[in-house]
Amino acid sequence: MTNVFCVSPIQEFATLDLLSQGRAELVVGRGSFTEAFPLFGYSLHDYDELFAEKLELLLAIRDTEHVHWRGRFRPALTGQGVCPRPAQARLPVWLGVGGTPQSFVRAGTLGLPLMVAVIGGETHRFRPLVDLYREAGRRAGFAPEQLPVGLHSFGYVAPTTEEALRDFVPGYVQVFGQNIVERGGQAPKRAHVEAQAGPRGALLVGSPEEVAAKIRRHAEALGGISRITFQMDAAALPHEKLLQKRFKLFWGLLCSFNELVFNSMATKKTPIHELTRDQIEKYFIPILPKNKRGFASEISPFFIFHCIQHKLKTGCQWEFLFLNYEGVTYPCSWQSVYYFYNRWSKLGIFEQAYQALLRDKAAEVAPTELNLDGTHSPAKKGVQPWRIKAEKRPARAIAFI
Repeated sequence: MTNVFCVSPIQEFATLDLLSQGRAELVVGRGSFTEAFPLFGYSLHDYDELFAEKLELLLAIRDTEHVHWRGRFRPALTGQGVCPRPAQARLPVWLGVGGTPQSFVRAGTLGLPLMVAVIGGETHRFRPLVDLYREAGRRAGFAPEQLPVGLHSFGYVAPTTEEALRDFVPGYVQVFGQNIVERGGQAPKRAHVEAQAGPRGALLVGSPEEVAAKIRRHAEALGGISRITFQMDAAALPHEKLLQKRFKLFWGLLCSFNELVFNSMATKKTPIHELTRDQIEKYFIPILPKNKRGFASEISPFFIFHCIQHKLKTGCQWEFLFLNYEGVTYPCSWQSVYYFYNRWSKLGIFEQAYQALLRDKAAEVAPTELNLDGTHSPAKKGVQPWRIKAEKRPARAIAFI
């Protein structure tokens, strides 16, 4: 960000946002290499001032089509229009940070989402800086939900941890060794890299189960994260090697991570609208209908429940419940999930589970006031009927109890 002009990147990402129908995001940071400063005629003495000014201009262009802005390092803008405009009302901009406290404070003060790049060391050491970000955001008047934290690291997923280390470590040592030596440092040793791939290290390298457990530990160490990204090409592996069966491995990673989170819900205090695994076993599983032939279903009811919950929460179409990647297989098809959803709905399974849960949680759902939406509450007397397009409808009223 420090060595680029702000107008072109925002135009390029706006174009990408239009092509992707509103799915583009930016992560901007100061960068960790200094070679570009003399190429663009900048001085390293202006390192922080350059970034602060360009970030200010970037946010101004994002929020306003016709920008009036004046700075120190580039010509002023006097109302020129910057097009195209993105599909999203406000293109998401994350602030990428390393280990500088001022960067964390800047992100919190501006209310920008934080992307922490941890490419070495132990993740838990960044917790004080993340707390600094959250405190700066709170002082600036932003709510906690407006201050998401993401984590970026290097990683690689293989069927087993041994295979992942065998593929990843040699190339990583070579690539980073060359970069570090060119800057006067000492190349990393294999033992050091393998330690970084251990339980507390920053590298997300291993089997799907190992990486999922490590992501969980990183999230707890930082006080919660909302996003995780990792870069797989840091080890200079061939493109074919990176793509070979990776989608299937990533699906295994997601399933492992969801299972970890799902199993942990029972040990934590969760809001009443979140069902723990124990609650599903207690209220949902016992009332499911038995297979007509007496055989147990090969599809886990927890998986079906998770898929139905995802469909209802996201609003995606049934046929897009699973992504269609070559070589990726799922426990069942979307048609199977719809079959169970349709069957259970007709049998009243969801209603029965809901009523049973309410009975046990009666003390927690005893409101002192109940608002009834008038569009759903027919009024027997006292309200005049109303018309829309000359069509009579039952009279309605809003009740406050």
